[in-house]
Amino acid sequence: MSDCAVLRCPNPVEDVVADNSTRHREYGVCALHAEAIRDGAEWRPDADQVSRDRSPAVILMGDDLTAGNLRFSGYRCETNMLSIGSSEGPIHRLTMIADRGSEKEEFTFEITATQLGRISRDFARYDKRSDDQ
Repeated sequence: MSDCAVLRCPNPVEDVVADNSTRHREYGVCALHAEAIRDGAEWRPDADQVSRDRSPAVILMGDDLTAGNLRFSGYRCETNMLSIGSSEGPIHRLTMIADRGSEKEEFTFEITATQLGRISRDFARYDKRSDDQ
């Protein structure tokens, strides 16, 4: 008997759930996960883990979905010139604002000036690519 398709679930397959994609892929899941999905728990196939036919072979649920449906809508950067970080420079705080449906969530990171410069360049490159599309 094979294991549940939910990432890291060792329970045996007892039921089948299907995604709503045009390919209509079915996944074998344990009774616990089948019940959760039928009760409305959020889930999605993991496109990074594919089977021989290049279809997703693993389902993500719970904490494994955390970043899956986040959309970053803004950021804020603050520099505290009075505080000195481990790099002997001022502390920079980068706050990313994420939307998950109607909820907003903020993630704040303390970063060095070098890291801030790298992130700024990466954002600029990404923003330039998104304008071309």
